[in-house]
Formats: sequence, C-alpha cells, structure tokens
Amino acid sequence: MKRPLPATPPASLVAYEIEPGKVLFVHALPKATVRGLTSAEEEVLSLVLDGYDNASIADARGTSLRTTAKQVASIFRKLGVASRAELAAKVSDHSERA
Repeated sequence: MKRPLPATPPASLVAYEIEPGKVLFVHALPKATVRGLTSAEEEVLSLVLDGYDNASIADARGTSLRTTAKQVASIFRKLGVASRAELAAKVSDHSERA
C-alpha cells in the first residue's frame, strides 16, 4: 500500500524526487560541505536539492539554461558527485555522520 507523500518535507529535511514516485528526504546540506562554492552555485544547489530541473532553475533565476547546466556541473565536480541522486545521497550520508 502506498502512503501519500507529505505536502511539505518534515522540518529540517529537503525532499528530493529521485525518480517519479520515489522521494528521498535528506537533511539540508551542511555549510561545511559547500565550502568552495560561489554564492550563485549555493543558490543553484539549494534549488537542485529542492527537486528543480535545470530549465526550472534557469527560469527561477533568470539565467540561461546553458549557464545553469555549467553551474550544476561545477557543483558536481566540486562536491565529487556525478548525479543528483548521488548528491542527495552525499547530503544524507554527511548529515548522518555529523
């Protein structure tokens, strides 16, 4: 039996839809983990963790899709991940150790 998803994630958690119908709730990325990101990359990271795709991020920020894609790629490189799912897992893994 499927349980309905909460309208908003529980306090201090971020909802990340890994694939349709599969949502991972993780703790917000600790500031220490994002050291080295620009303020624009931190903003993009927050939107990525909120489940936005690149086109939606570009629209929300008033930037081009290409700029957003480059920022996402830079975030992945700086944080040592290769996908949004891996990023969500890293956030979850880091918060469990803290």
